[in-house]
Amino acid sequence: IYHPQRHVKTEEFKVLGSQTLQDLRHEINCRTDHKLQKDEYKKSALFYINKTFYVDKEGGGEDYASIIKKFRPSAGPAMDFSACPTLTMHETLFRD
Repeated sequence: IYHPQRHVKTEEFKVLGSQTLQDLRHEINCRTDHKLQKDEYKKSALFYINKTFYVDKEGGGEDYASIIKKFRPSAGPAMDFSACPTLTMHETLFRD
């Protein structure tokens, strides 16, 4: 995991092929997961790896992939995510 402003590594993980992307997601410390601890708040997460979206809607979170796929920037086809497949984190193993 790299810090978005300082571009330095902040976390590193070792995983087994039998683990899921959701297992990794549970190990990543996201400040907003702790900052917004309200009843109406639902955790949502998304990985984008090799032109594929992996969503984690654990606990009824939002599907960010569907929102991103609807976004059509003026940058043209280089930023067109509509054809990218969407899979779930809890069903995707690292060995896949």
